[in-house]
Order: sequence, then structure tokens, then C-alpha cells
Amino acid sequence: MPLLNEKKEQASERRLVEDYLENHQIEEIMNTILNELVMERPADPYLQLSHILGDMSKAARKINAMKAFEVQGNNGMYLCVEIETTKGKVSATLGGRDYDDDKEEHNGKGYRKVALSIMALVVPKLLGIDPTEQEKIDKILNEQEGLSMIGKQVISLAVLKAGAQQKGLEYYEYIGELAGNNIYCLPVPIITLIEGGKHAANKFTTQGVCIAPHGASTFADALESCAKVYKKVEEYAKLKATYSHGKWGGYALDLKDNDTALTLLRQWIKECKFEDKVSYGLDINANGFSIRKGESDANYNISVFDPSISPPMIRKVGDMIDSYNELVMKHPYTFLIDPLCNQHTQQSGRLTENLKQFVQGVQGDLVENFKLHFDGLGGDSECMLQVIGDVCLVNGSESIEEVSTKKSFNTVCVGLWSAPTMTDLFECIKKAQGLGMGTVASSDNVNNFDIYETMMMHVAVGLKCGQVRCGGLGHGEALAKYNELVGIEYRSSTLYQNKETEDDEDEDEDEKGKISYNVRYAGIQFRTFE
Repeated sequence: MPLLNEKKEQASERRLVEDYLENHQIEEIMNTILNELVMERPADPYLQLSHILGDMSKAARKINAMKAFEVQGNNGMYLCVEIETTKGKVSATLGGRDYDDDKEEHNGKGYRKVALSIMALVVPKLLGIDPTEQEKIDKILNEQEGLSMIGKQVISLAVLKAGAQQKGLEYYEYIGELAGNNIYCLPVPIITLIEGGKHAANKFTTQGVCIAPHGASTFADALESCAKVYKKVEEYAKLKATYSHGKWGGYALDLKDNDTALTLLRQWIKECKFEDKVSYGLDINANGFSIRKGESDANYNISVFDPSISPPMIRKVGDMIDSYNELVMKHPYTFLIDPLCNQHTQQSGRLTENLKQFVQGVQGDLVENFKLHFDGLGGDSECMLQVIGDVCLVNGSESIEEVSTKKSFNTVCVGLWSAPTMTDLFECIKKAQGLGMGTVASSDNVNNFDIYETMMMHVAVGLKCGQVRCGGLGHGEALAKYNELVGIEYRSSTLYQNKETEDDEDEDEDEKGKISYNVRYAGIQFRTFE
């Protein structure tokens, strides 16, 4: 019996040792180190080993790829990657795009193959690498031909989080360090109030009617201004017994046309006394109602969401441009998002030229209406109207250059979906800014690509994207992203920093007015913040 018990104890101890080695991947990592040592043959192998093992204390020790369930009742999955270092564990979760198309798994909306390819192709190459070497790791990811776009994106995002954790920095500070920027700003939010098009159960063709509180003093103040106008929309919705929201979190009001929508919006802004504080514009998404006749031509069915209209109201590209010009003369909006479909993006430049000619001739009472346009939007004297490219923009930094050359847009939406890695995304944003274009940090609420992630808010702050667009205040995930910016602002304030040394809850109004921020709100200078 004593011999049997001793064997049981030895077997138990052996299992503990094996589990320990497996959990910490010691054998795999040590084999990799020894192979490198043999390849390099240093004069002092023990010194080299000490350096390698010292670096290992910062390196990624464990990487896992797994699946998570999709939101809003969709039968699909998300892709989650975890990275563990001595500083702790971080994770990144993305989805809604680049599925495996494996019909056996969630009707083709799964990531089993991607998860397997990450574990087989990437994990062996990244284990033991310091996560602060973002550019080096992103280069490795881009070299993996068998790895899908979303596989690269989610790993790169997780590496960024691990690197920031390793250095003990806020994400936006770490992003600024990686991109060579040490000036940060909080972006002006573009908030969706009214929704139509494909994302709402109504007959309104335009995808979104939005506001932008450029005149606020802080981001928190900006969000509060938007909430007050949003309440006005809510009161109108209750009056009309319209309680549904669109996919972006705005109210799905059944409105006749853009003129009706902007007339109501200006009334609500006036009631809140925000005429000098809040500007407005339209998210058209012309691709949603264009009729493609071929590769180079298309028309627009502006009654596509109202089947009761017969015959349908078909418009040519010239008609669309004329309608926008007529509308801005009546309602001086400051931005249009995707006003024309993909085939006609080159003609978007006509909108800014036509407005410039009109504004130059404005006199009398109309001058005050176009004050923002006269001064130049966002501090940019050359910008009288922001024509923003979102759906029409092809992924990657090369398309930014093409858009600039064609003068299709003077502002672009960028998001975690815009490039294969975080390094590529930073380059994409810097290239756009270097070409004089405005940048709007955007969240993909259509495909729910980054619905669980707030990282794009830190990118906006770290790279001085002057505007941000996540949806309306009725969208919980969008609100989480806006609140992330509120948190960044608060943590950069003297109020927060002073509370770290003394907790003074009885601060009077005079003291409150003296609060300053290390990360300031872009406000009226959203295109030229310095």
C-alpha cells in the first residue's frame, strides 16, 4: 500500500508539472529561444540568454483566439483575441465582416477558420515578442497571406492594448507616442437625431439628420447640448406617436423630405437657444437609393422607401446636386455625408464650388446665417462645406490619396475597419490630415464591426481627429463610446488630478470655473486644432 500511494503521489506531481509547463508554454518558448541561440551562436551564450529572458518578462506569454456571440439577435459570431503578459490580460473583439462563409457554422457567419489560422499561423510567431513593438508585429501580420483581414485587425488591436498596458499609459497617450504626436484633442461629436433609409422603419429617404455642437466649451458640455436637442426630438416623436428608433439610435420619424426635417431641426435648436453653438447636416448615404445602370452610370430613386408612390421619383446626378444647392440656400447646413453614390463621387466637388459662389454673393440678413461658412468650417478658411466620404471610401491609405486627387471629398470617415493593422490605420489618418482633409473617427454600427470596442475614441484623441461619429443617443453602444470620451476628458482635468491628492467634494462654482484640461475640446477649430 505505501508503494501504491507513493506512485499516486508521483503521478499527481507529474500532472501538476505538465500542467504548469503547458499553461505557461515554457517548453515551446524555451525551444524557440534555444533555436535562436544556436542560429546566432553568440560568443557568450549565457549573457545572451539573460538578455532574452529579461525581455521575456515583458513579452506575450499566451495568445488565444475564440468566438463570441453577435448582438441584436443575429445568428452570427464575433472574433475575440486575448493576450496575456506579466502585466495582465487584455482582449479585443471585432466582427460583422469577413466571415468564414462556412454554411455549417451559424449560416456562414462564423470565425472558426479564422480562429484556427490565428492559432496556427500567428501565435507561434508572436509568442515571446514584446507587445510594445507594434510596428514590427503589424509587419509580421501583413506578411501572413493565409490570414484574413479581420484576423489581422483583431490581433493588432489586442497587441496595441497589451503595449499600452505594458507602458502604463492611457490608450490615447500610447497611440500618440506610436504615431509621433503629443498634442491631443477631444473631437466634436456628430450625433444622429432622425433616421431614415435602410436603417429605419419609415419612408424617409435620407439615412440621418445630425447635429454637431462645435460651440461647446468641453466634450461633456457638447454631449449635454446634444441631449437637450434630442429631448426635443423625443417630444415631437411622442406627439406623433412615433416611438421607434433606427439602427444608429436616432428617432425613425416619418418625414416628407429633407426640407421638412431641417425646418424642424432648426426650430428645436432655436428653442434650446443653441443657434451659435450647434451646426447641422445630413447623412445621405446615396448608395442606399441609387439605381446602378452600369459600371459608370446610375440614377437615384428618392421614393424607394415609399412603395405607395407610383411611378417612382427618379433623379439624375445633376438633379441631386441642384437639390442640395437649393437646400443649403434655405437651410445653411455645414456637412453632407455620402451625398452621391460610388459612381458619382468625382462630382461631389461641385457641391463645395457651387456653395462658395453662392456664399460670396450673400448680402443683408442672410450674412448671419452663413457666418460659419464665411469664417471657414473648423478653422479651415478653404472649407465652406464638409463633403464627407464614408461608404464611398475604399479601405486603406492609398484610397485617401485617390480621393484627394479627384477632390471627391474634403473630409473622410476612418475607423478600425479602414486598414489591416493599427500601424496602417495611423498612417491612413496622418496621410489624410497631411493632404488637408478633415478626419471623422467613425464606428461601424451598420455591421456592428467594433460594437464592443471603444478604441476608436482613443485613436481620435491621440491623432487629433477633429470629429467623431458613432450614432445617436438612443444607441447604447454609441453612448458607451461617447462616455469613453467624457472619461478621457475628466481624467485629464485638474479636478481629477487634484482629487488624487485631496478629495474635495465641496468645490464651489468659482473653483469649478477654474478647471483646466490637458486634453482640450476641438470645438470651433475641429479641422485645424493645434
